[in-house]
Amino acid sequence: MTTPTILLIDADSLWASCFAPKESDDRFETNIEEIEYKFNEKVMKIENDIEEKYGSHFDVQHRMLFFEGHGNFRKGLNGLYKANRKPSDIPPLLNTLKALVQNKEVWVNTYPSFVSHNVETDDSLAATYNKWKGNGYEIIICSSDKDLKTIPCLLYDYHYMKQELVAISEEEARYNFYTQMLMGDTADNVEGIRGLGKVKSGKLLKDCKSTFSYNKVVYKAYLKQYGRNAKVEFIKAYSMLKLMTEGVYTPDLDSLTF
Repeated sequence: MTTPTILLIDADSLWASCFAPKESDDRFETNIEEIEYKFNEKVMKIENDIEEKYGSHFDVQHRMLFFEGHGNFRKGLNGLYKANRKPSDIPPLLNTLKALVQNKEVWVNTYPSFVSHNVETDDSLAATYNKWKGNGYEIIICSSDKDLKTIPCLLYDYHYMKQELVAISEEEARYNFYTQMLMGDTADNVEGIRGLGKVKSGKLLKDCKSTFSYNKVVYKAYLKQYGRNAKVEFIKAYSMLKLMTEGVYTPDLDSLTF
């Protein structure tokens, strides 16, 4: 028996594959019709793959696209947050694509959009998942972003090398989060602990069974590296990496077309 299902789709992780490679001279010259067609292909493939692989369990009835909006409270907490990302890396037609998808009637009727302001798209996805679950629908977050693996959820990783559905348990989510606390996140300019990768982080965390024990082990590593600044750096990294699941503006379930 299948369960009525809603897909929460991370659109921000999809757009990059719709443009020519960064190194290509013609990446800024791709016309918007071609970009829209590619984006549509990417979105449809997610749903088609889920139905093909897991159709006996899930009956996809609705879907919503999530986009990044203006502002991010994390930049107010840490001026270096994502400071390594350059405006020149963003294709000029990206905003045109976003506006088209968010306003064109054929898109709005099929894939309604939600724009995240002052938070990450990941925050909105996590908060919406928590808000909508248990309302008679199975909720699946569709994203290739590793940060979504730090919350308990049903996650479809649409990266071309993955394309798999995983159920992230509370313990897995906690382990993944504190692994990030140790490793940091170079993409977002979060330093973490120098020299720690997945293997070494795993060895440090292998005996942790509670949030207290995780905090104790990770803070000890911060003390070793940062000394008297350990508390400040620990709180800074925690604030940068922890997804917001409460106190975030989210769409209402009835905003979908039923």
